Amino acid sequence: MADELDQDAIEALIAQQAAEAAAAADAPADAEDAEIVADDVVPEPVAEAEDLGDAPLTPDEIEALIAAEAGPAVPPPSSALATTGPLIEEVAFAELPPVRAPIDERADIDLLLDVPLEITVELGQARRTIRELLELGQGSILHLTRHAGEPVDVLVNGQHIARGEVVVIDENFGIRVTEVVSPADRLRTMAA
Repeated sequence: MADELDQDAIEALIAQQAAEAAAAADAPADAEDAEIVADDVVPEPVAEAEDLGDAPLTPDEIEALIAAEAGPAVPPPSSALATTGPLIEEVAFAELPPVRAPIDERADIDLLLDVPLEITVELGQARRTIRELLELGQGSILHLTRHAGEPVDVLVNGQHIARGEVVVIDENFGIRVTEVVSPADRLRTMAA
């Protein structure tokens, strides 16, 4: 508001609120149903803010100013307090339209062409105790679960995707893929 209070008006408001609070504390319990009458306090307007002096306002004085600008507070009837509670409403959301994937499968795979993958060839497996493992030395033979000439498993990032046979090319080992695992079997191994 444009009207401002001088220091005397502020002090009068504070004193009036203190007196009202003391009177409310001394009032009997059945006074809740009594009608509340408040005197309107009209503060005198001050021309400029500089006329208030150099003393800063206390928090109580600030609250009194805010209360004076808002007007007298009238509490709701006691019956309204009894019925007040949380309001719970069901929210209805609009249905989302279906999203269709692009038909061009080649466009999807182009995003993944540069992703590095770890390819592992598993010749077989063996289970040993720590004692048996410590007894291994140079020249020891470790028996695997696979027989010679049996296809080896090709794993990509730990997932079984193919089987193949070991070949030697210019003194390097390689794998010739002989069977690719079906997508249904790949899904079953991923779920396990």
